[in-house]
Amino acid sequence: VKVFGNRVELSEVEHEILKHVKSVKSCRVIAKNNDDNSPTELIAFCIPSKTNDTIENAHDILKSKLLDYQCPTKII
Repeated sequence: VKVFGNRVELSEVEHEILKHVKSVKSCRVIAKNNDDNSPTELIAFCIPSKTNDTIENAHDILKSKLLDYQCPTKII
């Protein structure tokens, strides 16, 4: 997909999430195009490794591993 004019492989973002965010056991990243001509946003849907794990720090971890346009805007 294209985000801010740059090509992003969703599977690459998923791989980086699984590699660096230890509290995530499974995830999928989707690209959402908004109707109001705003940029495409990436949304990551994550399943925690354990029921009491949180993914609160995932965004901070990913910001240090991925380029800005590759970071999901939302992690659910």
